[in-house]
Amino acid sequence: VSEADKKEEASQRLQADARQRIADVTAERDQLQAQLKEMQDNESRRLQELVSEADKKESVHPQGVSVLYLYTAFLLHLKREYPEHKDGTFAELGDFIWGPHGNRKELPVDFLKHATLTDPSDGIAGVSLCQAIWANNSEHVGDANLFVSWVWKYNIQEFAAALFSYCTDQELNPAKTFVWVCFFCNNQRKWLRPAKDSAVPNGVEVFGRNLTRIKRMVCVVDDFRDAIYFKRVWTVYEVFLALLEEVDISVTLLPKACRQFCDERPDRSCLSTIDVMKARATEKQDEELIKGQLRMAQGGPDNVNRLVRQCLSQGLQLLLARSFAGIV
Repeated sequence: VSEADKKEEASQRLQADARQRIADVTAERDQLQAQLKEMQDNESRRLQELVSEADKKESVHPQGVSVLYLYTAFLLHLKREYPEHKDGTFAELGDFIWGPHGNRKELPVDFLKHATLTDPSDGIAGVSLCQAIWANNSEHVGDANLFVSWVWKYNIQEFAAALFSYCTDQELNPAKTFVWVCFFCNNQRKWLRPAKDSAVPNGVEVFGRNLTRIKRMVCVVDDFRDAIYFKRVWTVYEVFLALLEEVDISVTLLPKACRQFCDERPDRSCLSTIDVMKARATEKQDEELIKGQLRMAQGGPDNVNRLVRQCLSQGLQLLLARSFAGIV
């Protein structure tokens, strides 16, 4: 055998060995990818089963997110995954997740994996944040025992701190205080990004049903001197409905407002800005629907204003009395 033939034979062996190594690596890669896909599929099925379980629980009683979760894990998740939004408002976070108001054409951000899970009620991808939280860690979700009346324009960290402080003041366990907060508990895909030919849920029915089933409400008020809370038709309506349904009502303040309130000790004149017929909602349709109902209430809008002012005044006075006693 010539030297040239030996070199050719050696070259062919090397090429065959290289092809075999490539084939082995490719087979190993394909096997790992198949295993990874199987793990991902199993995890998706597990999460979907948990969402179905959460949906069944929701049909029995409104579900809420624990105050402890909002004050700790939720804020940490924001700081780690979306640091640019940790100091913003819920309205800004909502625009980031579901798209800006009036321009929600882009796919939603898969915040807490909510966008990839399927809602059992309509078979469409996108569940409530509450259901997504349940799927990831069920201990953070339970039967709602506190309905929160608030405004999306609140700062995220201040809102969470206000609820945690409220639990402390009321001697409630924040891990077992499950709050119904619309941002988390409504499937915002249905409200903000409804499917074609699908109607937006009736807010008056949804909020009213949950409020009357939970039977306890806290009004989270911002700057009492010129509160956004007093100028939103939804919050005024919630207070009025809670009074009609004999729901237990309490008031708390965002941290900065609480310090100012305790220092200034204002009288009830700060509530004079409450005027239901001047209050606004983001969606004009909601505003007209609510105002239509309040016009038909006994005594009309003037009586609604009087009752809401009286209720909030009592709540603020109690808060002030607690501050005198050194409780707040």
